[in-house]
Amino acid sequence: MCNMRLWTYHASTFCLLTATRVDPSKGHGHVPPHERDAYLTARQELCLLLGTDQFLFCCVTDDPFVRMDESEDLLEWRIEMPSSEVMKLVRCDVWNRIRVGKTRVGDWDRLFFEHPWEDEATRDELQALVSFPIPTQYLTRIGKAPVQNSKEARQRKRGAR
Repeated sequence: MCNMRLWTYHASTFCLLTATRVDPSKGHGHVPPHERDAYLTARQELCLLLGTDQFLFCCVTDDPFVRMDESEDLLEWRIEMPSSEVMKLVRCDVWNRIRVGKTRVGDWDRLFFEHPWEDEATRDELQALVSFPIPTQYLTRIGKAPVQNSKEARQRKRGAR
């Protein structure tokens, strides 16, 4: 059984070590206000498909979200867990269309990626859905996400981590 390394980003008020539930009515912190209604509708449908509303979206590459400025409250977490515990792999391009309400015919049928990725190119196109709460032994709090265009963000973008 192989482990997967994943990353997720949340406000400091949502501590993955102590929280026991995800509040699906709050949506995702990174959704612009004008996309929020479409996102919540899409998330409801996704919850029905998964049979639960207790999950998190996680990045499968260490290509960090960035904060727009120092005042933005965004913490980075790393998750190392057995790949068998990942609920689903999601195609980013398909989910991004669905979550903003620009669904194409067949998008819901293509949302989940059913096979392990073969190369880094495929990996960049996926996100993982992870059941919540996450066992604490899988979690590492990295700290504040880097600020856009900062030295740290540029170094991490180049893979210098």
